[in-house]
Amino acid sequence: MIDMHIHTTLSDGILTLEETLMEAERLGLKCISITDHNVVDAYELLQDPKIRNLFSGKILKGIEISSFTKNCYVHILGYGFDWEMLKAQIKVPNINDMNDYYREQAQKRFRELNIDIDVSKTESWAECLVIITENMDKLPIDFMFNSPYLDDIMSSLWWKMMTDKNSTLIHGLEKVYPRSSAAIKLIRDCGGKAILAHPEQYYDQADIVLEYLKDKIDGIECFHWSATPEQSKKLADFCKENNLLITGGTDNHGRGRELGALAIPEYVLSQFNDSDFV
Repeated sequence: MIDMHIHTTLSDGILTLEETLMEAERLGLKCISITDHNVVDAYELLQDPKIRNLFSGKILKGIEISSFTKNCYVHILGYGFDWEMLKAQIKVPNINDMNDYYREQAQKRFRELNIDIDVSKTESWAECLVIITENMDKLPIDFMFNSPYLDDIMSSLWWKMMTDKNSTLIHGLEKVYPRSSAAIKLIRDCGGKAILAHPEQYYDQADIVLEYLKDKIDGIECFHWSATPEQSKKLADFCKENNLLITGGTDNHGRGRELGALAIPEYVLSQFNDSDFV
């Protein structure tokens, strides 16, 4: 089993790096990638043998960078880069530092729409999402979403609020996060490969984003909880037709989807060099 998309407490996960490594070891995973949002601190910590030895499998260097393309909030995964070079150059705020902004924007939008949901006293965006999820019956129909995996309502709701023009709660992020082309260039300049994360989470803008970025990226995350098996196959076929890398991961945040729970073909590892791992 492999899992190329995992978050820890270094960004918005709820398990520490050490806890994540031990869980991956317990489950017998062959390879993982820590892809925290906008930070590569995990790879600095992994220089400590005591931490690295908590997991006996391979660890592919990874990151997930928040960005914008075609007025759509898009995530770009990076793999196999020089982590020290990337750490020195990246200027994108850690998602944890955006908690207050997200909460304030959501509360402002609720007031504008006269929606009786109060998230003003929450201490994190995750807590804010929990309250919104518990009060979904108060949301307009435009805020509803169509996801094949409703067991992850919080993630689905998050992306619906971020990407759908009819129901966007969070505004102004295009002033905070870079253009996707800049994120891609940063990853490549640091010797890595740039991957479009979870296309199906961009809802009605997915095809627009994919068409615009297909000649700029190195690959696509074809296997992800937001894609049905049929959609994953279609994305993989698209990659083969366009000479793009194929990747996949659970997008694990320490809750919900278990590490390694997706059936990701191990041939994806052959697309990377030994130097891409730690």
